[in-house]
Amino acid sequence: MEQVLRDLPAVGTLVKDRGYRQVWRFEHDGRAYEITLLGLDPAGSLRLAVESEWSEQHVAVNREFLLQALDAGGAGQLVLELDGPIHPLAVRVPGESRFSILMPVRP
Repeated sequence: MEQVLRDLPAVGTLVKDRGYRQVWRFEHDGRAYEITLLGLDPAGSLRLAVESEWSEQHVAVNREFLLQALDAGGAGQLVLELDGPIHPLAVRVPGESRFSILMPVRP
C-alpha cells in the first residue's frame, strides 16, 4: 500500500483541473458519471493518469465522490492510501480518526 501525504489545496487543484482527458462511465440506471484515474509518478507524487496508461498501479474513482471526500477532510494535510485498482482508496486526516473510503470503479 502506498501512502501519499499531500496538501488538501494541491490535491483539490489536481482533481478539479479540467486539462486532462475526462473519462465517463455509465451506471446501471444509465446516468453518466466522471471518473478520476489516480496513480503515483516515479518519485512517489500523486498524479492523474489518462485511460490509455491504465495499469495495476492506478485506481479509478468517481470524481464527484472524490471531491466530496476531499471537502470532508477539511483544511491542511491529507493522507491518500492507494493499494491498486481493486482496493478502496482511503482519504485520511493525519492524527485524527476521520477518513473517507472510496470504492474503485472500472476504468
